[in-house]
Amino acid sequence: MKRSLISLFFIFSCNVFAAETQLNEPATSTTQKPADVDVCLSAYLDGLKSSDFTQAVQRCINVPDSQGKNEYLAGLMYSNGQGVERNFNAALEYFSRSAEHNYADGQYSLSLMLLDNKDNETLYKQGLSWLEKAANQNHMLAQYYLGALYFEGDGVERDYNKAKALLEKSAQQNYAPAQYHLALMYVNGVGVTTDFNKGLALLKQAAENNDSNAQNTLGFIYAEGKQVEPDYELARKWYEKAAEQGLTYAQNQLANMYYKGDKIEKNYQQALKWYTKSAEQGDLISMATVGYMYANGQGANQNYPAAYSWYEKAANNGYVPAQTVLGLMYQQGLGLDAPDYQKSSEWYQKASDKGDAAAQNSLGVFYASGKGVEQDAFKAISFYEKAAVQGYTPAQNNLGLAYQTGFGSLKADQDKALYWFEKAAKQGYSKAQDNLTSLKDQIAAQKTVESKKVSTPPKGQVAIVSSKDKVKTNNTNKAVNNNASQLSQVNSGEMAIVDLRIGDNKNSSRFVIESLKPITYTLTPDTDNSFTLILDKMTASQEVLTRLNNRIKRMSGSILSIKAEQEHDNLKLVIKLKKNISNLKKIQYKDNNNLLVLDFMF
Repeated sequence: MKRSLISLFFIFSCNVFAAETQLNEPATSTTQKPADVDVCLSAYLDGLKSSDFTQAVQRCINVPDSQGKNEYLAGLMYSNGQGVERNFNAALEYFSRSAEHNYADGQYSLSLMLLDNKDNETLYKQGLSWLEKAANQNHMLAQYYLGALYFEGDGVERDYNKAKALLEKSAQQNYAPAQYHLALMYVNGVGVTTDFNKGLALLKQAAENNDSNAQNTLGFIYAEGKQVEPDYELARKWYEKAAEQGLTYAQNQLANMYYKGDKIEKNYQQALKWYTKSAEQGDLISMATVGYMYANGQGANQNYPAAYSWYEKAANNGYVPAQTVLGLMYQQGLGLDAPDYQKSSEWYQKASDKGDAAAQNSLGVFYASGKGVEQDAFKAISFYEKAAVQGYTPAQNNLGLAYQTGFGSLKADQDKALYWFEKAAKQGYSKAQDNLTSLKDQIAAQKTVESKKVSTPPKGQVAIVSSKDKVKTNNTNKAVNNNASQLSQVNSGEMAIVDLRIGDNKNSSRFVIESLKPITYTLTPDTDNSFTLILDKMTASQEVLTRLNNRIKRMSGSILSIKAEQEHDNLKLVIKLKKNISNLKKIQYKDNNNLLVLDFMF
């Protein structure tokens, strides 16, 4: 706290300085005319206005006076390097002379320099002594500073009564920081009996005296309705006043109000303005928000390079959500000359290391496809699991697909697939809802077929049936013959396919064919974005094909359309892609000969 107060003191504005010298005017010396002192002060004030302290050096330095004002001004000039080379030893000497002349400003300045030596008990105690002397002369900054020390117990024993008395004296002189500090004591009931109304009145006084912290606090109180009726226009007014003084939090809150239209009229231009000011002061969330607004054309024309620039600043400063978005921008080439999957995977990895579920899922997709990294099914599943246990629905859906079809060394497991699809579906993830419905239909179809399977006696064995059971046996044989006929139809190709389904993830799609019998197929390219898949001795019901076509209409991945044609015993599927097939990486694999999975990834 000392260093900030010292800095505040040594960079006085002309108005503040003039106000303090008027408050602490000492008695006129009998050995020096008041006019001589006024010459020094006038020269110093002129120097503040013009930045030329030549006259002030001549009128103040080495021009002693019994009041201590000239020495004080000379100390300021050495402290700030105004007209002379900065020299803290010289400043200390001049402030000491001024303090010895009982000049309150000199005593206060000397105390600040001595209190900055907290490790030196002797100097620190001397600083406290001079601070008390200045406070006893009604020096409002000294009263505030000493009150704050007693409040915090910083270098002195904590004493709320002394803190309150000193802060009240400073506040009565209209010193805004003291009014703000005292207000917080009453609002929070720290060191005093809680009195919200008294605290609110002090906050308003400090805010009217241009204290940015008080203005920001009033904005918060009125926006949140803290023991007052919410007043969003008042909240906007006080946030704006604090924001204009450069208070980052107020800039961010004001931007939020304009962006959300939170009880005030939505205004993206104003939101972008204040988010940008906050971002320029280093606020990482604001940096990412500015990037988002440029990427989406909110408050300004869509500008991916500008979005990339802001996301990169936030990402380089360790803001994890920005690292994930930067990974996406490299993946899609947004704001860049072209996609860069390696860079994308690097940013995803950084965010993943910090536990970001979206980045972990994206890394899983990369490792599954070999995009930007070496293909590794084990790592893909590992990243899916990390994101899925955090409740990230796309990863839960991807993990469900992996268990449904089997992936790499992972064995197919319908129960686990159901578990993860249901997790994501309960959170409203539409792809998981579709996949859950499809898997349940598939399981029901399997159970139906299994229930129709019959056992026949081993070859060479004859069943012995009594005459009493002949009628029952004949009925059973009829049922067996009917089931055998149905199985014969399946084996000849009729309704062999129980499910055709499709899933997508932006620039990739998965096409799954599930059959009651082993699948044999041929895959032939037709054009750069089309190829034909022929399934030998296969057919599917119109219901299954209709469900597939309805799913394709909602797709955003790589498949444009699938047209099904029946040619004799074969099912012909003409698959058209959204992009040139020459850039396509196709992954084809079968599971137990009854499941064909085709992955299309660009």
